Amino acid sequence: MVHHPIVWLTAARRPTVWTRIADTGARLCPVFAVRDRSGRFVVEIQPPLEVPADADRTVRSEAVARQLAERLSPFATACPEQLLMRPVETPT
Repeated sequence: MVHHPIVWLTAARRPTVWTRIADTGARLCPVFAVRDRSGRFVVEIQPPLEVPADADRTVRSEAVARQLAERLSPFATACPEQLLMRPVETPT
């Protein structure tokens, strides 16, 4: 059995970074935390993303971004008030 490090992701901020991490053999596991009605946080650790190993970096990054968006969508729909998005700064 081969053990790989696990990287916990919270949002699809920069898919190329996550693709580079996947290049190391790490599994990319999205993690979502929402506050329930009692005020407690409920954390869901999802299965690893499927990153195509035989594609170029652009295709791999697009696959990561698409999967993260698909997995984030149900949480954003159910609890839009809890969705925290920060603007991504563009280097000048």
